[in-house]
Amino acid sequence: MTKLTSLSLAILLAFNLTACNDNDDKDESSALPETPTTPAPEPETPEEEVPVPKVYLDENFDQLTALPAAWTTLRSNAGTVEVKDGSLFIDGRANNTQMTTLMLSPEYQKLRNYRIDIEFTYLERNNGGRWGSIIYRAADSYAEPAFTPYYQFAIRADAAGASGLELALRQPTNAWNVLHKSAYKENMEVNKSYKATVIVHGQRVRHYIDDNLVLDTTLPYNLDQGAIGLSTAGLLMKVDAIKITEQLDPLPESNRVTEIIDHNLPVSMAPTIAQPAPVNGISSTAATHIAYQLDEQLNLLNTEQKKVMALRDYLNDSTRRTLPLLRIQNEQTINKLKTLGESYDLADITLLSDQPELLRKARIAIPALRTALDYSKQTGLSSSTKDIVTIAHNTNSSLAKIVILPKHLVQTEVVSHLQRLLITPWANLDSSSPLTAAEFLSTGVNGIYTEQPDSVLSIMKLMAPNTLLRKPLITGHRGIPALEDENTLEGILKAIQVGADAVEYDVYLSKDNHVVV
Repeated sequence: MTKLTSLSLAILLAFNLTACNDNDDKDESSALPETPTTPAPEPETPEEEVPVPKVYLDENFDQLTALPAAWTTLRSNAGTVEVKDGSLFIDGRANNTQMTTLMLSPEYQKLRNYRIDIEFTYLERNNGGRWGSIIYRAADSYAEPAFTPYYQFAIRADAAGASGLELALRQPTNAWNVLHKSAYKENMEVNKSYKATVIVHGQRVRHYIDDNLVLDTTLPYNLDQGAIGLSTAGLLMKVDAIKITEQLDPLPESNRVTEIIDHNLPVSMAPTIAQPAPVNGISSTAATHIAYQLDEQLNLLNTEQKKVMALRDYLNDSTRRTLPLLRIQNEQTINKLKTLGESYDLADITLLSDQPELLRKARIAIPALRTALDYSKQTGLSSSTKDIVTIAHNTNSSLAKIVILPKHLVQTEVVSHLQRLLITPWANLDSSSPLTAAEFLSTGVNGIYTEQPDSVLSIMKLMAPNTLLRKPLITGHRGIPALEDENTLEGILKAIQVGADAVEYDVYLSKDNHVVV
């Protein structure tokens, strides 16, 4: 926070003093004329001193032949760390998951608000999923394990993938808690130099690549420590410069919570209800999402393509209790949205389109927002396994998780299959029939897009308490580590035996292109 000096100024008042005559008995006409007095000049206001951020470290390695004595390499490192030829080399190729880490001077331990800039190059990588990272808010060397917990900004070699960029918390149990995932506009090319930046102040943090904002969020855990480091896993990273600067100014608030309508329904995991913006401008209180067409001037249009309001005004409305579902048609709109995102929090926005590539470009340009693929008018898709997988593939390719299904595919089997593929299916209800609405609800869809939101809501209000419209998935994390070693066939079989619907585990690709669990 900028520490401005508060000045208290004493304002001097200048008085015009009348020259007094010593002889009060003389006639006024014989008195000497008053001599005008010049007001005393007001003192000059000292200019406010503008605080200058301290530079804690500015190292380009040109003058170094070895690591500084205060820097620490971990005993658990899989690979090596060295300074040579005017650069820092962190070689983590020895292991794809066990990190090779360098912690900088312990003096940063007492810091909390700072900016970290590094210039880095990936020279070699074992595969596209391997990463380099900036560690911040780390514990000290006396923690167990050392320097844990900490946050890290991880940049995968294939940074354009759905989880190409990550904000993760390393826990004392040596497990990761991935807090945010996003994608960059391109993969990290080998032998190409990039700049990565972390700015952290209080509980707010921003991540950048080449000065492009890729994450803007609030940290969930109050880690008071501030140790800083660099890490790699499965790749060789060269660092040509690192700079650490005091961060005086707080980051703008983000992720303002919108208190959407709570209907207190008897239904567990009730589906989202979305409504197209009505022509009369009066939205139903049953809908939590209102859908608009977003034009290139960032105006919200209704179904008749008439302007309802500017998006800025919608976002500025502190009384609204709905979230925006915005249909886009071109890249120009995305570019305007990206500019708006520099001063507005866009986390509430979900973009809608039937073009997977357009949605993908939107997510890469503005990672904070969500996207939904509109396949409601697709007539050539069937309920076959092949077509269901195609829908899931296209949804994932668009970096979306929501897909609006065509009416003929709103079936329990299709919906549950997509959900098992971790896709969030919505239904487009274009009928006012309560029976059709009930049938759609019974399929277990995660959302319903309809012009009749009150009909859908009234049906759910009539249901028995704790009605379950869809079965929640129970997933075994790397099998079931509490009973069997994780990432093993025994663990997978045991998880299935005790009731898991699915098991996720770490998969690697060998150099000769064999899949290894």
